[in-house]
Amino acid sequence: MASIPQGYFVYALCDPETGDVAYIGQTTLLLAHRLRGHLYSAKHAPNAPISTRVGWIGSVLQRGLVPTIRLLESVATSAELDTQERYWIAFYRAQGAPLVNGNAGGTGLTPGSAAARRVGDKTGKVYIGFLDPSGEPLTIENMKRFCDAHGLVRKAMLDVYHGRKRHHHGYGHERTAGQVPQNVKLWTGFIRPDGTREPPFWNLQLFCRQQHLSCTRMHGLVTGSYPTYKGWRYEELHE
Repeated sequence: MASIPQGYFVYALCDPETGDVAYIGQTTLLLAHRLRGHLYSAKHAPNAPISTRVGWIGSVLQRGLVPTIRLLESVATSAELDTQERYWIAFYRAQGAPLVNGNAGGTGLTPGSAAARRVGDKTGKVYIGFLDPSGEPLTIENMKRFCDAHGLVRKAMLDVYHGRKRHHHGYGHERTAGQVPQNVKLWTGFIRPDGTREPPFWNLQLFCRQQHLSCTRMHGLVTGSYPTYKGWRYEELHE
């Protein structure tokens, strides 16, 4: 996948085999980073209904595949994200796409507007990209009030928002989703001995221990040192 500069993006998650659009979202990150957050959330919600975003992603992973992420639109400011997300959701639903979005999109507030100032910080700051403890996307319209209501420390939550902390009492951000010290790489290209693709996972050492495999040999598949190992092979994903 080509790198896209950090900015304000509306994107689609698509079926990797048919190309059908299944979910519309918004992000301020590289699309590859947002996809990583989606995969992490789905992995930690294995029983989610297929009619939900995490459930649909889980169903794709169970097929040994990874959803593709596609840029729909880049906008100039965060104030435009909600409007354009709603536009694209309405557009695809009008085309008959069975989207798994739970609502029409957007937060309904424009940062800095009078409505935002009534419920938000003095600047009308709206914080997007947070993930709640279950991994679901979260928009915070008033950081102080949200922290007071949930027993959180505002500074710690701002540290999470700016990437200085990975989480605070279970709350994280798509910017650093799934990144833990021993486990910062998402492994996506392993092919099982039966020819199916292994769903993405975060910790190669743990995976190899669970599968009774040599971590050195499995890593050798990635680097090309070994073409196969116990029937396993590696094919890099190109998105």
